[in-house]
Amino acid sequence: MIATELRLPDLRGQEPEDAKQQLRGIIRISRNRLNPSQIEDAGRSIKARALELAADFQTVACYISVRTEPPTLDLVEELYQQGKNILIPKLGPRLNRDWSYYRGKEDLADLSPNRPKEPSGDALDSSVLAAAEFVFTPALAVDREGNRLGQGGGWYDRALPYVKTGTPVFALLYSNELLDNIVLPTNKYDYPVTGVVTPDFAFELADSSFQTEGILPTQTG
Repeated sequence: MIATELRLPDLRGQEPEDAKQQLRGIIRISRNRLNPSQIEDAGRSIKARALELAADFQTVACYISVRTEPPTLDLVEELYQQGKNILIPKLGPRLNRDWSYYRGKEDLADLSPNRPKEPSGDALDSSVLAAAEFVFTPALAVDREGNRLGQGGGWYDRALPYVKTGTPVFALLYSNELLDNIVLPTNKYDYPVTGVVTPDFAFELADSSFQTEGILPTQTG
C-alpha cells in the first residue's frame, strides 16, 4: 500500500504550534480520503510488521485507534493472546490521562464517541511506562530525525519521558506520512520516536537510509 505523496507547504519561519496545526489539517484531509477497505488493509499490514517487531518483548505499550487512524485493535488483541502484558491509554480520575492493562476486547468500553475504547482496570499514571519494553505510538507524521507530529493533545509527549532509555518507541502511521523533505516543527516538550511502522515499511530510524539520505528501505512482505 504505497500511498500518494502528501503536498505539504514550506512552513519555515512560522511559530511551531501554528505550523503544526496547518500540517495536522492537511494530513487529516488525506486520511479522510481513505475508504474503509484501504484503512482495513493498512491495519492488517501494520499488524503483521508490528507483531514481528514486538515478538521478543513481554510488556508492550500500545493504544486503541479511532476514526481514520491505522487500526490497532486486532494488533493489541493478538499481542494479548500471545500472553503479553499490554498497556493502553485510559482516562483516570479528574480526566487525568493515564494507562491501564488490556484484558481483551470484551473488556473495552465506549465511554465517549470521540474517545478510544478503554479497559475497565485501574487507571495507572504514566510512571507505569517504565515497565514497557516496547512502545507503539500514534502519529500523523514522522520526519527523518524521528520528530513526531501528534494529534495536538500532548499526551504522548508528557508520557514518553517515563519510558526507560533505550526502549524502542515506534510510531504507527501511513506510508505517505513519512516525511523525507521537511523537518517537522518542534518545541522542547516534543519527544522523538526511534522507529516507524507503516503498511509498507518497518524500520529503526537511527542510521537508516531514510534518516541519512531520505531513501526508504526496500519494501518487504
